[in-house]
Amino acid sequence: MRERLSYANVVATLALFIALGGSSYAAVKITGKNVKDGSLTGQDIKNSSVTSRDVKNRSLLARDFRAGQLPAGAQGPRGTAGPQGPAGPSIAYHASGGQVSGVGTGGSTVATLNVPAGPYAVFARVNVFFGSATTTLLNCSLAVGASTDNTEEVTVPYSGANDYMDTLALTTTGTLPASGTVSVTCRAANGGETFNVGSSSITAVRAGSLGP
Repeated sequence: MRERLSYANVVATLALFIALGGSSYAAVKITGKNVKDGSLTGQDIKNSSVTSRDVKNRSLLARDFRAGQLPAGAQGPRGTAGPQGPAGPSIAYHASGGQVSGVGTGGSTVATLNVPAGPYAVFARVNVFFGSATTTLLNCSLAVGASTDNTEEVTVPYSGANDYMDTLALTTTGTLPASGTVSVTCRAANGGETFNVGSSSITAVRAGSLGP
């Protein structure tokens, strides 16, 4: 006896055909052209499903990797040295003077320091000794260029040949508009008397600027 088709059987058969046919259509027809650029995210890709075979060689850049994942390359060669920078606001210059004998009223320059242009704070020390038969008055002056701003004077009592020594400390400030000299000059104040300078030194510190 021949079995008759029911409405339920027909609907079930059509549903199965559409389901199978639709999957086949999607599997064959969906390509990269059918996906909107920028629409896929990491959540749309199964973990570990993309391998190196799926990535075009040399298509990834360093910025595509997390920091520290790529090994550091070998250190490159040392570059050439750059030009020397300008001098800082402070720099010190120093000079020492040797022994000077027979300094009289005409005076003698006992120490000289050559420095470039700029504002300076200057410090000097002079060691003097003598063996005059009378009390000797002497002085030493510290000058920045042609400007003499500081003079130290000392009275040296006599009590024996070359038995008296003293140290004069001088300080001053000044500005040189061009390269010039800082110097110490000493002289005897009493006519006919002389004294000796054992040693002397000058230190000039160039500053960014000088205050009032």
